[in-house]
Amino acid sequence: MKVKKLLIVGTSLLMLLAQTKVNAYTEYPLKEENNSFTKSIEANLSEEDEVVELLNHNIVINSNTYAIATIEKTKNEDETKQVSEQKKETLKSRDQNYIKKYFGEKYDYEDEEGYRGNIPISHININTISHGKYQELREKKIEFNKYSQNDLNNIKKEITEENDTYYLINVDWQIEDTEVIDNQEVPKTYKGTMIYQTVVEINNPNEYEITVTYTGDVSKESTEYTYKAVYNKVVNKPIEEPQIIEENNTVPVIVISGMGIGLAALIFLLLSGNAVIYNKTDSGYKVLKSFRLSKEQKNIIDISKYNYKINSNIYSLKLKKSIYEKLKGKIVYVKIENISKPVTINNRYIEFII
Repeated sequence: MKVKKLLIVGTSLLMLLAQTKVNAYTEYPLKEENNSFTKSIEANLSEEDEVVELLNHNIVINSNTYAIATIEKTKNEDETKQVSEQKKETLKSRDQNYIKKYFGEKYDYEDEEGYRGNIPISHININTISHGKYQELREKKIEFNKYSQNDLNNIKKEITEENDTYYLINVDWQIEDTEVIDNQEVPKTYKGTMIYQTVVEINNPNEYEITVTYTGDVSKESTEYTYKAVYNKVVNKPIEEPQIIEENNTVPVIVISGMGIGLAALIFLLLSGNAVIYNKTDSGYKVLKSFRLSKEQKNIIDISKYNYKINSNIYSLKLKKSIYEKLKGKIVYVKIENISKPVTINNRYIEFII
């Protein structure tokens, strides 16, 4: 029985952990700026709805109420860091140009965190690998002629050439010319070859252990945005229905009878607005647009095409009682060009700034 209880508790805990959402965004504290307050949150684009909902409410500081004015979104700058990488090889040459060509003057860097870039050579280290020496017997043969007996006796026993000393090993000579003395033929001159030898030590060809270091900055594209909300102080004043400047619009009258009256009434109800948006002028509020809001869908009021009517950045929204009851506490968005202003429905008459 105890095992069964433990199993149930463990399963419940796993289910709870699976259902718990971990917020990956970074939230920064409130900052006071020019009699207003700002709050910033860094988050991925996928968390935008959650972040906007988190920011889009009034705040109270020292008994003063601050209403949401704007929420701005900016893409964060790419992140950078400095990295180093090395390549190592054993080569038969230490020539710098050869090394750079062999390894490449830049390193194509990429890591699992998403950082990438081409980083240049910052240092080349060369370590010589010696393969020892070997001995080699070298020989020089020098031809001679017209040598007298005295010359033959005085042939050099060693010679020096290119800092190497060669030693006389043998003289291969023969009579070149003769003469008659006292009726006897005797050698007059000699010719032949002087043979010298030496042993020299020669280095085996060196190899070089080359280590090339690349150092530089790499970057990764940021996937985060900063959402900055601005809250303006609310000045308590009685809520008044805005003064409306009526436009001189003539509505054509259509005379119908019978069943047509019922059909026309139904069409009128479907097409007529349940909310009006106004723009403030020097002499009061001027109607920009009448429209229908719905409880079942996301409400976006696009007033971009009414730019020519706009005189200020102060607007007012008036709702019929029926739609106000349905949307109370919810958010509608007023859009002008690329700005989308969230407006919380907390009264039938709402004044706001874009």
